[in-house]
Amino acid sequence: MRLRSLLFTTAVTTVLYVTSAASAARLCNVQHAADQETAAHAKRSIPILDRSLRVNKEFEALMGSRKWKEGVPMVDQMSAEEASKFGELAQAQKAALFAALIESRRERDIRVIARMTRLADQVYRYGFELPKDEKSEEALLLGIVLSAEEAIPEKDRPAPMEDSQFDGKCTLEVALLLAAGDVIHEVTSMPGYEEWLSKVKVYGQYVKSDPDASRLSVAEREYLEKTFKPTSRVIMNGFWYANTLLRLALVESTSKVMADALRADQYESPADMSYSGTNWKRWVGEGRISPAQNRASGIVNFINEKIPSDFMKN
Repeated sequence: MRLRSLLFTTAVTTVLYVTSAASAARLCNVQHAADQETAAHAKRSIPILDRSLRVNKEFEALMGSRKWKEGVPMVDQMSAEEASKFGELAQAQKAALFAALIESRRERDIRVIARMTRLADQVYRYGFELPKDEKSEEALLLGIVLSAEEAIPEKDRPAPMEDSQFDGKCTLEVALLLAAGDVIHEVTSMPGYEEWLSKVKVYGQYVKSDPDASRLSVAEREYLEKTFKPTSRVIMNGFWYANTLLRLALVESTSKVMADALRADQYESPADMSYSGTNWKRWVGEGRISPAQNRASGIVNFINEKIPSDFMKN
């Protein structure tokens, strides 16, 4: 009896744990994760802003410490002590601005990746529709979404995540991996999927290349047009969406490590913009950055080039 009771308790505990993990994973959606990460980076930016304001006040105090002669460069009027203080403040200000730029870029990436996820979802559910303004930011992001398959090869895609793998830490990358897993489950559980899978070898060749189907019987051609092709479109569209989410998860993980590398650059050589990229190259060589992330950095750089962060706008 004691053994049976122990086994029952263990089984119930396991069911409760799995159910709890699944429920927690359901709460980890892309928008929730994006909001959380944006808030975290806004919090990270507070001490940077405080430092910048403090440096500005010290600048103002130095400039207002005495009267300066008009028409004479201020540097020529400064004492050695004032010149030294001015140089320190200038470096501190550059370092604070560089740190603010790093965080602003990261916040922009989070926002943009969440928007691209919504665009991919719209394409999946409602089909492709080009924005009215073809030069708009929306059109640019949709272009990135639609070209992701070409830009990020299949070998670079991360694996989807199942609810049972969720450890409770909801990041944007994890939310995208979970969402991809959900879509794959949705597709493979749909009525007719197993039948479609069993018919792919016979009818699959007629979907993409559309060769002469005259060798098929009348009944087979009818099945091809009325059942197999429509089902194929739904299934392939679902797999496209899941794979796009996985590719966006790679872009997100790449954005995070790019920001980490820039922070490391700034820590090692504050205010020296020419030092940017040093740790990225080092981490690539050390294997800390995967080849897939190194390739995906091109997409993040493209986003940075085309969509300025709020810091650059201001």
